[in-house]
Amino acid sequence: GLHEIDNFRIRNYANVEPGVSLGPEETKVVPKPPFADTDPYTTITLAPARPDAYDGWYVTLPTITLTSNKPGATYYQWDSKVGSWTTYGGTINFPPAFDKAIDASGSHTLYFHSESGSLQEEVRFFKFKVDSGYRMPAAVGGTCEDCHGSGSGLVGGDHVTWFNGTPHDLGLNDDGTDGYPAVLPAGSSTKCQRCHYDSMVQGPDGKPISPRFLRITNANPDDPDGIRDPAGVVHEVLGNDNTLCFACHTDKTGAYTGQQVFEQTMHSQNGSFASTTAISRWPDVSYGQGMCGNCHNPHGVAGTNDYRRKPKNDLCAECHDETAPLTAKVSKAGTYYELKDSTTDSLFSQTNPGYGWYAFSDIEKTMDYGDISSEAILGAEDSFEYGKVVLKISQDIYLPGSGSVGIKVYVNNAPTSTGGTLVGDWTKPLMVAIGGNNSITLDIKDWLNANQEQNVYIILVIPATSYAANNQSIMGNFVGQYDDYNPAGGKDYYAYQGKSKFASSAHGSGTNPLTIWPNTAETGGSIGSGGATAGECINCHNPHGKGDVNDVALPLMLYDKEEDLCFACHDKTSTSDKGKNIKERFTASTSNWAKHGITKAEQDISYTKLECNSCHNSHLNTAKRKVIDPNNKTVLYNLKKDGMVGFCLECHDKAYPIKEGVRTVASGTYLWGIVSSAPSQADINSVMAVDYANNYHGDLAATETFDNHTIPGTTEFVNRDIDYGPLKAPYSRGYPALDCTVCHDEHGSGQVFAFKENINGQAVNVGNGQDLLPLCSACHEVTSIRNAHEVNCYSSICHGGNPSTNDYRNLPTSAPTPCAMCHNHARTKVWMPVSNSPGSF
Repeated sequence: GLHEIDNFRIRNYANVEPGVSLGPEETKVVPKPPFADTDPYTTITLAPARPDAYDGWYVTLPTITLTSNKPGATYYQWDSKVGSWTTYGGTINFPPAFDKAIDASGSHTLYFHSESGSLQEEVRFFKFKVDSGYRMPAAVGGTCEDCHGSGSGLVGGDHVTWFNGTPHDLGLNDDGTDGYPAVLPAGSSTKCQRCHYDSMVQGPDGKPISPRFLRITNANPDDPDGIRDPAGVVHEVLGNDNTLCFACHTDKTGAYTGQQVFEQTMHSQNGSFASTTAISRWPDVSYGQGMCGNCHNPHGVAGTNDYRRKPKNDLCAECHDETAPLTAKVSKAGTYYELKDSTTDSLFSQTNPGYGWYAFSDIEKTMDYGDISSEAILGAEDSFEYGKVVLKISQDIYLPGSGSVGIKVYVNNAPTSTGGTLVGDWTKPLMVAIGGNNSITLDIKDWLNANQEQNVYIILVIPATSYAANNQSIMGNFVGQYDDYNPAGGKDYYAYQGKSKFASSAHGSGTNPLTIWPNTAETGGSIGSGGATAGECINCHNPHGKGDVNDVALPLMLYDKEEDLCFACHDKTSTSDKGKNIKERFTASTSNWAKHGITKAEQDISYTKLECNSCHNSHLNTAKRKVIDPNNKTVLYNLKKDGMVGFCLECHDKAYPIKEGVRTVASGTYLWGIVSSAPSQADINSVMAVDYANNYHGDLAATETFDNHTIPGTTEFVNRDIDYGPLKAPYSRGYPALDCTVCHDEHGSGQVFAFKENINGQAVNVGNGQDLLPLCSACHEVTSIRNAHEVNCYSSICHGGNPSTNDYRNLPTSAPTPCAMCHNHARTKVWMPVSNSPGSF
């Protein structure tokens, strides 16, 4: 691990002590820069670098330098993000007209951004308070309490009353073991001298010898050390900055997770950093960006004992609510999922008698996927975690050499195989029924990572003398997942939509104790106010950052990664208004088909970056409105208007390829109710799209009388209520469309396809998914199921009236053919092997 090692220095009052320097065996940890050098990113440099008066004011009109990391142009304007932008041409002098001495405000905001070619940076901003008439206090004598105690009219006001009783007061040694003489009672001015000189020493110019008379290393020739921590170790202090705090806060304690983790967070970014969404330093103090003093007052704050400048969420909102919440898709670092489809044109242009469509020479066919990472600009630090193309045929293609010669598949950044990379050799592109491979999965991840920001073409070279009975196209699905570490790249929505909306959310409730993070030590339970209270931001976020086992900071300053953060509270029935243990629902089965796959291993199978926040926004959702629009996480989904079916179909109206070989042909038989023949390998290697319209679970009422044509040349009118029998209460024909959650648990269950274990008051056990009769009979009377098959199926054109052990007419004493062989929630009709076309019930 990384450790900070300091020299022990024994005070020798007779000699001036030399400063400490790093030797060749010592190293200094340099924090990783917050952004990569790939897209336009503008830094701001100020002179003076930070307010040179108190309370966040500049007494010197600052000069401003904007620097872009890319060639192009930088633009700025004051106090507005709309209207005319000024092209940056060099150092900007703070406008004298904005000085408080002239305009009575002195508070102004600079907005700026850079453009490079077609790339445009999100607008950043920086706030200034300037008063050239500000008068700094003079150095005077006396004790700390005399000037800074109760009733003080000096800058900062009363530094004593709210200091007493805080850890800085009670935790510092008074017994002499820390290198200072023992002084009693506790809380006396010696505590002040831990950080400040014991007298208001003036420098040669008559000004204070250091900012706020702090014990800055080498500032005072008579006392050059720096600051001793409570153990007596001396630390170098460079100024009124974080080195002052790190001098004593050397270890992880409670909510403070250590310097190494903190310096990886956005809260620590200093110097030239400006944000696109929040102010980057506290407005009423004279600290620079990334300094501890922006959130904490080391002397204490009225009404608190944990040094926070404002209580609870008011602290976070002071910076994060400075601008209106962003409701548009903006550039954000993160992991992104990509799904694209492409199809060749017809494969053949000529026929050959005796063969059908025929290749007289090699044929090249191209699929154009464009820019795969269309949402992002990927740099050297970014990468695809996976990238696969699934190719599918719908009819047999016969190749020369009895399968020894295959279709060569190349990937290239141009629509030609020349110069391309061979990624596959597709032999036997034949339908499953005769032992071929009607689909093939190709891994192009390495090519994508070596050819970032390139158009992607898949080129198929069909060998000469290949032939097919039908002239078809070849279809291809691309699925990929990439990490974009540069916020100017990938596009996403900001979950946080302001303090007021969060306060109205379930997680922001200040009265629900179930919103409190279970580990109070991590929220500061051992100091100050005793950790987080209900509804606070710090129940999920640690403003100092939280590190993993290697002290690598977790994203977004969260206490845990992704679903594990949610499971920390949602692992019990009490945290769900429906009495569900959400974690148990996700982990009730080890089957990949029993849940929404939110773990890393499950995502690797489904090729999706599915997380809890794909459906939920913890900053927005209420106890009654639990889901968001999956296409825009800033908006609550209107279930009353669009229903649960509409919500699920936001994603399930399309097919998603899955990892080849995970689902076997046998476990794919449930698809027979969807496709018009035995399921193909391509169907098996995907999560099929759901067409919930025009079926009797969806928007059809199943109340009409229909003509059953199972016996050719005959007419037989069927009335379902009379000829089949009723459904189980509360259901009836003509009942409104059923929500997906009638049969499926929206999180997961102990059964395949997330089928609930109890439906309509009946226990349901579907086993491995082959027998769905227990599912169907939860709402359909067994006698009705038997009657429906008697009326519609057992005729000369179907089962021919030949009873067998799996005959539905033997219900409930025998195990019939699986329901899913003919039925699926996406269809009203049946699969009929004889005619290979839908029947009529």
